Amino acid sequence: MSGSEAPHVSETTSLLHDDPSARTRHHEQSSRPSYWYSVGALFVSGIASGPGAVLGIPFLQELFCERGIPEGLIPIHNSTRTLAAEYWLLQKTIGDVPDDNGGNCDSPEYSAAIARFISVSATLIAILMTLTVRYWSGLSDRIGRKRTMQLCSFGSFIALLVYMMVRINNEASLYYLWVGDIIEGMTGSLIGYETIAHAFAADVTAPGERTVVFGRLAAGSATGSTLGVVLGGLIGKRFGLKFVFVWVAPCLAFLNFVYISLVPESLSEAELSNNRLQHSQAILAQHQESHESGFKHSLTRVLKSAESNVRAIAKGVVPDMQPNRLPGKYSILSIAVIIFVANTASIALASQMVTYLVYMFHFDETNLAVLLIISGLSRFVYLTVLLPFIKQFAPKDAENDTAVSINFDLKLTCFAVLSELIFFLVFANATSIEIIYVSALISSLTNMFTPAIRSIVSQSVAPEQIGVTFGTLSTVASFAAIITPLPAGWIYSLTVEFWPTALFYVGMVFTTSALALCLYMYFRQTQMINYRTAST
Repeated sequence: MSGSEAPHVSETTSLLHDDPSARTRHHEQSSRPSYWYSVGALFVSGIASGPGAVLGIPFLQELFCERGIPEGLIPIHNSTRTLAAEYWLLQKTIGDVPDDNGGNCDSPEYSAAIARFISVSATLIAILMTLTVRYWSGLSDRIGRKRTMQLCSFGSFIALLVYMMVRINNEASLYYLWVGDIIEGMTGSLIGYETIAHAFAADVTAPGERTVVFGRLAAGSATGSTLGVVLGGLIGKRFGLKFVFVWVAPCLAFLNFVYISLVPESLSEAELSNNRLQHSQAILAQHQESHESGFKHSLTRVLKSAESNVRAIAKGVVPDMQPNRLPGKYSILSIAVIIFVANTASIALASQMVTYLVYMFHFDETNLAVLLIISGLSRFVYLTVLLPFIKQFAPKDAENDTAVSINFDLKLTCFAVLSELIFFLVFANATSIEIIYVSALISSLTNMFTPAIRSIVSQSVAPEQIGVTFGTLSTVASFAAIITPLPAGWIYSLTVEFWPTALFYVGMVFTTSALALCLYMYFRQTQMINYRTAST
């Protein structure tokens, strides 16, 4: 969903283990920096990412218009070259390059090529982000939150420098943009940065206060992103896309790096030294075990390691359940399936939505900025005002009966998935820009999905397995982000000429499946509660 299960703070040691040293650290808050530093970090990073969010697709369209479709991205129809391709060959031959995004640049061929290009970019970032986010989170335990966030933010700055060089150098291949995507993904992208910012806040906040604090972090990120979108849209409209990606975006990314450099470290030097010592001892013990076992047992070690990894994943989706919480041993596995299917649908749409809007409705920078502003502000209002208001209608028994509380959260989850289905239906049948804006208001309701799911899981599994279960569900969501953009791009590119909304109807099928499974869980939960009440 739009509020997908991203890797979160539970992956860091400060949140996974409520050990005595952690409790001691929270008693020393007088010497700690304020969590508002992390709120500021997400606010500034949101501003820095805003221009790219609103202008990324128009930026690509402008490059494709000026330089033509890169080789390998032009779809072949009836074994003949497309009219747009012939047009661009002619333009390149006579040296007359169009200076706007009109004409043949709005053809289905160009929309399909951009869709494929974006799908590869999204897949690259998702794969590398999934592979590296745990590393960066663990590294922050050893070298500090500040230094690790500096590395992540500097990686984003370097990625934008690559985009800038491609924009300046007219001879550079557009495929070099993927180099920037690789750098962005390898340095954790915004997910790694956000995870470490939450760990920073956890270091300096008592456990009972973290829910409120994390909400403020989310609000800071949403507010920064909205301002970044406004800033990018206004500057792009006034000075052009080239100015944004050559000057504004790199400067904002560097400003983010400078801000992090001024933030104090949340972990003391003694804590960092202790974390490094424990890490070194673990590596040394593993090395000694490997040396003693000898080469001939290397295959056995590999097989045992693979077996332990499989068991760990299985434990995450089939954890030990608290009694009388969710019906069935495999309820968490069912939740994982709901997350995967629902995220697959929403990621498929998100990966091609802007391409579709530019092609079908001729969205410009202003339209995209308005759309993202509506989405950001409505998400903020729904999560901070509407969600607490809805929770007031939970049955009174929910305060003392966990099963009833879970049942209400399941109802809220079904509502979020239903909202996504309605959004797909409205979006796919929109005939005007105003209807697209209305669909954005509906889409923001799906952000209630993640809080409801996390509440269900935290109340259902054994306390010592909350962290690993959250991590497993985050991995499931990340896997959906890996496998979805590429096939979504191909589906859109193959159907854009005769059925541009085909991809969105495919998404409806996935969302309907997720809703059906969610309703099944809700009715089973209700049945379990009714049976228990009748028995007593």
